[in-house]
Amino acid sequence: MSASKNKSETFMSGILKFTGLSALAGALGIALLAPLAIVGGFFASAGITIFENLPDYIKPVNASQSSTLYATQAGEPIKVANFYHENRISVTYDEMSVNVRNAVVATEDPRFFEHGGVDVIALIRATLTNAAMGGGGPGGSTITMQYVKNSLVEAANLTGDKDAIEAARVPTIDRKLREIRLAVALEQEASKQDILAGYLNLSFFGNQINGIEAASNYYFGVKAKDLDIPQAALLAGMLKSPNDYKPDTEENLVRAKNRRDYVINNMRDAGYITGEQASTAKATPITVNLTETPSGCESNQTTAFFCDYVVWTIRNNSEFGPTQEDRENLLRRGGLEIYSTIDLNAQSAAQRATMTWAPSDAPSQIGSATVSVEVGTGRILAMAETEYLTRPKAMSWVTHR
Repeated sequence: MSASKNKSETFMSGILKFTGLSALAGALGIALLAPLAIVGGFFASAGITIFENLPDYIKPVNASQSSTLYATQAGEPIKVANFYHENRISVTYDEMSVNVRNAVVATEDPRFFEHGGVDVIALIRATLTNAAMGGGGPGGSTITMQYVKNSLVEAANLTGDKDAIEAARVPTIDRKLREIRLAVALEQEASKQDILAGYLNLSFFGNQINGIEAASNYYFGVKAKDLDIPQAALLAGMLKSPNDYKPDTEENLVRAKNRRDYVINNMRDAGYITGEQASTAKATPITVNLTETPSGCESNQTTAFFCDYVVWTIRNNSEFGPTQEDRENLLRRGGLEIYSTIDLNAQSAAQRATMTWAPSDAPSQIGSATVSVEVGTGRILAMAETEYLTRPKAMSWVTHR
């Protein structure tokens, strides 16, 4: 009886999936293949608009960005700390290697430069395939649609709204239709180059790494504009399932290489590279050069105490947001560039002297603090400590990227 019930439930589930997906296929077929006037009439009668007002957060490039704290040395700003929830550095289309752009288009959306945001053939084929399989088949989303989805998720993440995050992630017919409408609207306002750049700046690459620039830096120690064919193909292949293909995990290496070679073949078949280039790239072993970008003040012990004070200045100052949560989000997602008054030469000298004459592990356990202040301005040039002490007011200024 139990087995019979399970079979019945499985059958009904398959019928429901088929019905729902078939309905979507029908709606998409009418919406996407009919002339615009007929489409408009159909959606008006259905209470749906095909073109949706484009929210600002959909427009490229809009993404959570890491913030950076700078000290000075010989009058030049020097980066001393990064702060992020998602390690991301947004770059322009021209700052991305042609190899990675081609690899992504060849694999994720071969007709990207031809369609108007929705690949009708791929979408209907994927919908019908899913209907026949009862779900679990290909998605049929274009790069533009994927970018829209990622933007919706990112916007929800920035607000911290768990319901909105869930709604942006859960696959439903309503969500798919909204992605289509926004994708079509986006294509009216943004260039293909900006959409592709926006997609690659938002994409997740495992290990809290977001965006092609941060991924290139982390996995290979190079900028996105310098990715060669094998490196670009590997990163493009990771878009399907980042944690399954990330090459810094030994058990991933075989499937990561298979996925990379699949992308290389796509690049060859699309005419982006020659057969000889493809063979050479596939023969290249996967070699990573992991380059960490630590978050927080602890990454640079020489400037840690001053850095910590700057962080708490932002957290406690209403000029940076009405609540401490808002200020923390601004610090770790807002792409701030924080230019401080610390002079690295003076700071290094103060740190060495403090650690030499009053080290934290000295038997006396005497705390020590050293502060150098510029005459006439009150700007703090150096701050070093061996124990927690009351800290003088640091001066810094903050600008948005």
